[in-house]
Amino acid sequence: MQGNITPSKAQVSPPGFFGLSAIASLSFPLRNFLVVIYTSYFFL
Repeated sequence: MQGNITPSKAQVSPPGFFGLSAIASLSFPLRNFLVVIYTSYFFL
């Protein structure tokens, strides 16, 4: 799944990516929700 996130991370600016990481770290339910979305997107 890491290989799937890499292309998206390349498109996002570093500040925006770190901001998302900080938000995900602060919000565990939100992070789990994003993981489900990434997993669904990978299988779709």
